[in-house]
Amino acid sequence: MRLAAVLLVIAAGLAGCGAGPPGGALTGAVMQYRSDIASRVVTVRLRAGADVRVERVELRPAGFTPSAPVVPGAALGAGTTTDVRVPLGAPDCRAAPAPTTALVSTDGTTETLTLADEHDAIGALHRAECAERAARDRADVTFDPVWTRSGNRLLGTVRLHRRAGTEPVSITELGGTTLFGITPAPGSRLPLTLGPSAQDVTVPVRIEAARCDRHALAESKRATAFAVVTGEPPVRLTVSPQDRVPLLDFAADVCT
Repeated sequence: MRLAAVLLVIAAGLAGCGAGPPGGALTGAVMQYRSDIASRVVTVRLRAGADVRVERVELRPAGFTPSAPVVPGAALGAGTTTDVRVPLGAPDCRAAPAPTTALVSTDGTTETLTLADEHDAIGALHRAECAERAARDRADVTFDPVWTRSGNRLLGTVRLHRRAGTEPVSITELGGTTLFGITPAPGSRLPLTLGPSAQDVTVPVRIEAARCDRHALAESKRATAFAVVTGEPPVRLTVSPQDRVPLLDFAADVCT
């Protein structure tokens, strides 16, 4: 499998802004930058139709619990924009589709803005996170804590552990990160299948530093967020080692 940057690859256009009432002081759109996928942060882009000061933004994304208020304190002139980064709340997997809104306080008044979502960023996040939750309710995917250095490679183990049910669960693909590639170790292969009566199954894996450029090394938040594809239909899970230090130390060593 080609190296995957993260669990989810969501087209996040950076140009469009939402339409609002004609003559309105503020309009908005919601989007997600690729660099914010692993940290579950979205961006609310606000455009001013007149001079205004944005004091508080509370995102109410469709299918998620309301996000904690953000206080940008941004003064906007007419026709200018500001981007407000907002962490997502927990997904509500029973929620029906609905528009994404935000409570925005400006100059002492509060209004509800309906946010444009041209690329369905919120809907795609909701579908992916709920599919991931359903998959994790059946089985956990983890890295074992022991890593062994073998030349310019790091050897470890991916574990599939049953949590509920008796249906077979399979890992069909492993995807790398911004920094590391991951493949089954020599002599191992995918799919890795957890049978109806099994509780645990493992596959040895081999990790290599796929990139050593400054940009890749700087993206430490995403460097150990590996993609694992399970099930049918396929679901992408983000899996990170509990202790990231051995991997980051390995990269620092082989990249010097």
